[in-house]
Amino acid sequence: MDSAAGGRGAGLDQERLRRWSRRRDAGRLDDDGPGGLPVHGLLPVERDAIVWLHEHWGEVDKSHRKFAHRGSRLDLVHVSESTVWRVLKAENLLLPGRSPREPQVKAPWPDWVALKPNVIWCYDFTRLLGPDASPSPCSTFVSRKWLASLMSAEETPTHIELGFTAALAAEGLDSLLDTRRLARLRSGEAHPAH
Repeated sequence: MDSAAGGRGAGLDQERLRRWSRRRDAGRLDDDGPGGLPVHGLLPVERDAIVWLHEHWGEVDKSHRKFAHRGSRLDLVHVSESTVWRVLKAENLLLPGRSPREPQVKAPWPDWVALKPNVIWCYDFTRLLGPDASPSPCSTFVSRKWLASLMSAEETPTHIELGFTAALAAEGLDSLLDTRRLARLRSGEAHPAH
């Protein structure tokens, strides 16, 4: 039985059968190495350009991402950031990286601060979807009690001040307000919502 008849019986495509027959006749039935020669593969000149970038710009750029952009700007090599990283890793070229920062020492709370309600107040802007309204709730830091809200289309220092003024009035701490702010609050310039 010839190979063509055997191929039809096995359900093989005729062209595939001819290719395998030619490989058998040439003694090349062993598997080829992986990869082949892709058209989009990295060229040796591109590898050399990446190594050149590392040698000349390593202390300045300190990043494979910056090397990729520098290579493009210099019209030296146009490759992706990950390609630069893979080439540098394969060549065992370490990037200098950033020097470690000194740990930041947190400033302690001032002596007058007591972690109890009505000592530390904070605010937060929340952007609402819709007609440009942004509520600014004012609450205590410790108890998380909601003191007051102010609806506004803007987020300015004046609106923050009006929110805190409304919170002081709502908590009965009017004595801490000066008379002008209290008059403004009571006249309706700030409309606190509880």
